[in-house]
Amino acid sequence: MIGARALFQDLIPLFVILFTGLALAPVLFSRQRWWKNTVLWAVFALWVFLASIYCARMVAQLDSRHFLTTLNPQNVQSITLGGVILTQESAKGALIGSLRQLRWFASSHGGWAAEVPLRFQLANGAHRDFVVAFYPRQRGAVIRGKFGNWLHTPYDCGFSSDLPDILASLGTPLPTGR
Repeated sequence: MIGARALFQDLIPLFVILFTGLALAPVLFSRQRWWKNTVLWAVFALWVFLASIYCARMVAQLDSRHFLTTLNPQNVQSITLGGVILTQESAKGALIGSLRQLRWFASSHGGWAAEVPLRFQLANGAHRDFVVAFYPRQRGAVIRGKFGNWLHTPYDCGFSSDLPDILASLGTPLPTGR
């Protein structure tokens, strides 16, 4: 999903976590001996675990989205897409310009084509890694980040309807098949 519906889909777990916390609060703050109830402790531990996973994913998603939408061509030394390195200012400017127009994206399936690595080598020596894939349902590209943990869990960063055409004009078209 793209846009407001995607944002709402991403916020549903937050509402579930909040309402569960609100349901647990009266029990936790009552004067009864709730600390002796093992089931309550298990539910509370599960609630804390799910809340921390959701928050970590959402913070990473917002951070990556902010990075992509505020990226400046002068701060980027090179952009690597697959095996192609882009260093020309015009190429960097065109690609970064399309990323500033990102729309919220929430994946509920794997309906995009093969993912291609996307790396931004920054002028300060740091780098940021993403993957980009063609999304045939609405003719655009999905940009995804990956946690640096041992699972390399992906999370969605956004959707750009202009990116496939810009990449094709730069000689680095996205694959359209799996």
